[in-house]
Amino acid sequence: MPLNNSKGFSLIEILIALALAGVVLGLVFSNNGGDQLKLDETVKDLTRAINFMGDEAALKNRVTRVHFKLGKEPQEWALEFGPSENFVLPAKKEESAQVESDEEAEKRKNEEKQFENNFGKVTDFNEKNFEIDENIKIVGVGTMLQDTLMTQGETSIYAFPSGEKDESIIFITNFNDVISLKVRPFLGGVETRTFSLKERKEEDLENQIKGLVEEEYQKWKKEH
Repeated sequence: MPLNNSKGFSLIEILIALALAGVVLGLVFSNNGGDQLKLDETVKDLTRAINFMGDEAALKNRVTRVHFKLGKEPQEWALEFGPSENFVLPAKKEESAQVESDEEAEKRKNEEKQFENNFGKVTDFNEKNFEIDENIKIVGVGTMLQDTLMTQGETSIYAFPSGEKDESIIFITNFNDVISLKVRPFLGGVETRTFSLKERKEEDLENQIKGLVEEEYQKWKKEH
């Protein structure tokens, strides 16, 4: 009868395998948990800025805003104060299919630059721009001053000395969840909602996030 030379795993080998598995799992959960903490921290900072913005506008009798630079890498935002209560925001621009001429584009850029010069940072809140972590992304910002969700370039949410804030919505993701922040004109606080991405396909995640955000943005617009 032939001898069976196969051997089982020793206790030491089993313990080593379990230890290695524990390290791998720990790294996975650490990365996911870290991104979740960064997402929560970003939401907390923005919520605090929006609430502070309303108080600052009323106390200082000035137009105040949270200004986003969505096209920068990393993305940035800051709390800024503007002129007195008599300051008038530019009219809402209607969408046009016409292509701008070079002269029109130059004029628009000069007007935008002059407008931006009216604002400076609220140094009590931030002396420099907040930078968004590389694993976090502000997917879009929507306000009633715009016809579409802003996903690139620069945009702002305003508060006025009357106590009114722009009706607006912000979408932020860590690519595991998407969180929406709804700002009401006269109500304090910010309403948040979380959308899980766990059931979505990894290979097409970017487009799925864009689709989810656009769908929720359109729902928000219909409510108003």
